[in-house]
Amino acid sequence: MSNNTLDNIKEEVVKILENNGIVVEMKDDGDAFFDITAIDSITFISFIVDIENIFGIAIPDELLSLMIIQSLNGFVSVLSELLIENRDTVADVQS
Repeated sequence: MSNNTLDNIKEEVVKILENNGIVVEMKDDGDAFFDITAIDSITFISFIVDIENIFGIAIPDELLSLMIIQSLNGFVSVLSELLIENRDTVADVQS
């Protein structure tokens, strides 16, 4: 996936985080870290549901942990892998 696409995913994720009341403070290196102790379970689930709806994917249960969003770049990487897997699965079904 190109950097431009990853940047677009990152921008969308930041919007979703902020829409769910999660404060995003970007670091100089373009990453962001979150205080996961400040995110309650309702906020986390709302964030995950928004991600799934906007990107048209299902996040596997094994990834449903606050640890998944500790690093913005790490989360975007996981999300891009899920998007690629989803695209490949859709292509297989349509074949």
